[in-house]
Amino acid sequence: MLCLNDRAADFFRVMDRVRRAWRDLTPCDSLNKSQLRTLMEISRQTQRLEQETGKSTGVPLSVLASSMNLSLPALSQRMRTLEDLGYIERVPDPSDRRVIGLRLTCEGEQSKKEAHERFNLLLTDTLDRLGPENSRQLIELLSLLAQAFEDAGRQDREQHTPEDTL
Repeated sequence: MLCLNDRAADFFRVMDRVRRAWRDLTPCDSLNKSQLRTLMEISRQTQRLEQETGKSTGVPLSVLASSMNLSLPALSQRMRTLEDLGYIERVPDPSDRRVIGLRLTCEGEQSKKEAHERFNLLLTDTLDRLGPENSRQLIELLSLLAQAFEDAGRQDREQHTPEDTL
């Protein structure tokens, strides 16, 4: 039977524990973390577009997908859920009716604000328990870990890509 070395096994256990603890943290009863992130990004992109154009139009799905690094199908499904919850609405672009934008409803804006405040408190309290220096180090190390995983994934895909697709 194959076994991980002690360091890898310890790492695996801790990461699994972190994953479960992170999964159980919710910003509020009506929103999960990915939905909150989406509402925050719609709000951010809406402000950016208003500053650039001077118009209050919705955010095109393609712009949102690009800024969130998500595929259109994955984001479309999330948008349907948020729309069903009454947090976003679809609005046609006045200059091109084929383009549909997304914007927060009043209920979506309020839920985003409440969830953001609650989640910010949860995270701040958690980081305060670690102290400023440990928090800074943790963030730096997690950033390095994310980069190492991204690099390893990229290398693995390159090694396992059939030559006829190159």
